[in-house]
Amino acid sequence: MQAIYSLIKFLLGPEVWIFLVLSAGCLAAWTRQWPRAARFTLCLLLVLYYGFTTRPLTQALVEPLETYYRPPASMPVGHDAIVIFVSSPHLQPYTEQPTIVGTNNTDLLLCGLVYVHAGSASKVVLSGEAPGEGNHTEAGTVVLQEWAVLLGYPKEPIIAEVQSSATHERARAIKQLLGSDRRILLLDSAMHLPRSAAAFTKIGFAVTPIPCIYEMSTASWDLSDFVPQVGNLKACSAAFHEYLGLLAYRLRGLI
Repeated sequence: MQAIYSLIKFLLGPEVWIFLVLSAGCLAAWTRQWPRAARFTLCLLLVLYYGFTTRPLTQALVEPLETYYRPPASMPVGHDAIVIFVSSPHLQPYTEQPTIVGTNNTDLLLCGLVYVHAGSASKVVLSGEAPGEGNHTEAGTVVLQEWAVLLGYPKEPIIAEVQSSATHERARAIKQLLGSDRRILLLDSAMHLPRSAAAFTKIGFAVTPIPCIYEMSTASWDLSDFVPQVGNLKACSAAFHEYLGLLAYRLRGLI
């Protein structure tokens, strides 16, 4: 019964419908002798869609980024600051108040809490950009600090830097913020960490990279990995963004 339920669940997904429609269109194009350009375009679209929505290609794109840095084998100590690369707090529907609920920020703050309690560094920098403009910036800063304290961070050492959006701009802003402090723990998503760690190292920080959030699956392979799923498409898109970002930063001399 569970197998039947799982099959029905996958078949009801819109990503599967799209795949079936593309497959039918590609088959019709070949059997009805459509123009060669139309057949090639439609079938290429089918292949790309299937590849980017299933696990094999997704993992091939994501894994090199997310395994570039591994979690430290032992608890790091003697650092000047813990820098947590947070994202913008979301605005709650209806109230339009910023919150970290439902975002990766919660996982990042919990990840950083381990190193705070271990005494890895005396300062904490929450590096991110608040949503919106004007009063939302200040409100987003307050929300990040409030949630950090609520989760168990000490209130006084927290420094929130929320004016910069690009990775290299955040690195420069934090360098000015920390002054002579150079040894940092950098907590970020595993996929973005290769770029952020390189950007911080480029401007003079001694970086200990800490990956905290993963898109890559470590579960055993099964048939569902070959069924189109929108999560794989999202992960592929994020991986392409990072590869392009790394290339652009390399060409601009930012890493």
